[in-house]
Amino acid sequence: MKRQIRIGLFMISCTALAFNVADALAQQTPPVTLSIQADTTAVKVGERIKLRVSITNSSGQALVVDKASSSDGQAEAYTTVEVRDFSGKPLSRIDGQTFVKNGKSYVIPRAWTTRKGVTVGPGEDLIDFLQLSNLFDLSTPGVYTVAANVEIRVPGTGTEIKWIGAKSNTIQIAVAP
Repeated sequence: MKRQIRIGLFMISCTALAFNVADALAQQTPPVTLSIQADTTAVKVGERIKLRVSITNSSGQALVVDKASSSDGQAEAYTTVEVRDFSGKPLSRIDGQTFVKNGKSYVIPRAWTTRKGVTVGPGEDLIDFLQLSNLFDLSTPGVYTVAANVEIRVPGTGTEIKWIGAKSNTIQIAVAP
């Protein structure tokens, strides 16, 4: 009987410990956050859509973002942007090379051959932008959802490169005729 009580108490202690660890992990601040914001959420077909991209480094170390250049813009070089139409279907990028395989067209997004590493220190933000309307065909009226993600290299990790990833918020953009 005493053995059953000890086992029961041990199981309760393990369960409580697991919940405490899970709660502590859930409350930790992520090392990197990514947010996106459009200058406007309602446009007419053919109007330019500028998307602001903000990366915040909440880690205790400097991180390196592989930008295409040191100037602002072209955030698509280090972020992966996903646009979905009103039915939830993802749109293909239009800024790359198109090729046909087995009768179906595919687009390979633009490749960035040169990169300038920009250091984002602890507690710092990197604010940049991209022209969403240059990356996706938004000529069909409707409501589109936009989200992004980023993977940032952790410097000084030796021969094995380590990455920190973050997903952005999701926004909607209405395109009217």
